[in-house]
Amino acid sequence: LITPCFKDAWSSLIASFGTATIEHCQQIISDEDFHGDSAELVIIHRPAGSKIKKICFVGLGEQANLTFSNLVSTFNKVLPSIRTRHCHALHILLPKYTPQTRLIYQATVRAFSNFQYVFKGYKTTSSDFDMSARPKLILLCEQAQHLNQKLEYWSAESAGIRLAKDLANAAANDCT
Repeated sequence: LITPCFKDAWSSLIASFGTATIEHCQQIISDEDFHGDSAELVIIHRPAGSKIKKICFVGLGEQANLTFSNLVSTFNKVLPSIRTRHCHALHILLPKYTPQTRLIYQATVRAFSNFQYVFKGYKTTSSDFDMSARPKLILLCEQAQHLNQKLEYWSAESAGIRLAKDLANAAANDCT
């Protein structure tokens, strides 16, 4: 479970966890001196009182200073650290969707697309391209039904970027 956090404002996102889990997370976050600075990461394995295998707190920095490129850069830095070999899905707990948090949602989808991108023209094994073996992105949030249209648009935008990357990586003689 990935939980993005603004600087010094992480506790509101875990309010739905059980008391034992909250106390365990608060203790470890305090011990690790986590403040939510940009790209700061704390991973808690098997938190007490929960069936979650690990909770990852990702710092986003100051809410007033958020930009799309900074958010994508933050997620691009932390996603490789979070993924494990047998990870089937990345669950991301996001704040309630508002115009102010829209950038977080959009950056999450873009960074995940960047994380998943592999140029298929490289000489590697065919298993590297098995998309069913790659983790899925699952967004956990309030008002999820209102996001479907936006997610379709952002996914299409990411697909276009992947195609542009494929074209840029293709050999020149394949493009003529």
